[in-house]
Amino acid sequence: MSLDTIKERIGQIDTYKAENKTSKEILKEQMENDPFCIEAVEKARVATLNRNKLKNEILNKEENLKIREDIKDNQYEIQTLNEILSTELVEVYQKLKTDEVEDLNGEKRKFKIVAKLLTKKETEQARDEFGKYAADEAALIEKGFDVSGKEKGVDKNIVDDKLNLR
Repeated sequence: MSLDTIKERIGQIDTYKAENKTSKEILKEQMENDPFCIEAVEKARVATLNRNKLKNEILNKEENLKIREDIKDNQYEIQTLNEILSTELVEVYQKLKTDEVEDLNGEKRKFKIVAKLLTKKETEQARDEFGKYAADEAALIEKGFDVSGKEKGVDKNIVDDKLNLR
């Protein structure tokens, strides 16, 4: 593997992406101009509006609001724990050169490390404390981070201890 091979492969990927974008635009234009498709899209839009109205009525019932809040809180915790776990698993792989860990039940669990080429836009963006890219500082704040990197509801010292960052 040479850097020239990597550069060429990146160029090929960019070429295919550009071709797909053009092809998708052509197909989209054809669908937008087809009278049968236009009629079907309108019927689907009306059906979707009706479904969403019923769905919102059910979701906004008093007894369901607490359930929705619990789900939201759990999803946030799962996301945070997954981000911390990912960092810890990378450390395990680097230190122990293994792709297996035991869970609470003593069962072996395999994990994989994934590398992804960032878009040009992502390459220019700043990272948050978990290494994720955010559009800008305002986006970090919107996601619950202040400029110091402390996340709302999470003690940064605990996270740093878990990740052995201090």
